Amino acid sequence: MLCVDPRVRSFRPQPFTVDLVAGRLLFTSEELSEARRLRGSRTGEAEYTPDFATVQADGLQRAYEVKLQGFEGDARYWAKVERAREIMEAYCYPLFTVVVPRNERHPVLVNAQLLKPAAMRAREYLTSDIISRVERYCEPGPVLQRALCADLQIPTGLIPPLLATGVLQADLAHHHICATLQLSAAYGDLSHLCLIEELRP
Repeated sequence: MLCVDPRVRSFRPQPFTVDLVAGRLLFTSEELSEARRLRGSRTGEAEYTPDFATVQADGLQRAYEVKLQGFEGDARYWAKVERAREIMEAYCYPLFTVVVPRNERHPVLVNAQLLKPAAMRAREYLTSDIISRVERYCEPGPVLQRALCADLQIPTGLIPPLLATGVLQADLAHHHICATLQLSAAYGDLSHLCLIEELRP
């Protein structure tokens, strides 16, 4: 999801540790070792590490706590997260929570897996002729994927690149990329690729 989100410039897993005792962020292993030495190597309730951090296209930063549905953690854990959230916000790292559906066939998960390689290789597959034909076809309004592919004689494998580049748009948070997906012209709009908010509790 972070790979295809147009707002994300870059991201890192486990980017830093929050020292809940000293109230600061630790970015290097040396800083972490020193903090642990000062508090007698106590970890657990004294530390928190977010799952991901991003640098957004506008230069702002975000951090994410990711949980699997059904394994969200207990009240004690979330009290620690809230303490970490306060510290991180003081450092301009707002923390967002994401709950990944247990159902591996959830549209957000399946579509993100299709869109990531499509975004990376779209230029290999899409020509200006294909793009203009698709845009003209969609001018009257929304169409089903099966109709677009049949009428324009284009393979279904081109739909993910067309979505990833903003030629087409669809409700990718709630519907799979398949024959019955309703598509419309996006004219460069990439907001349909902002999927991570759909998993916030």
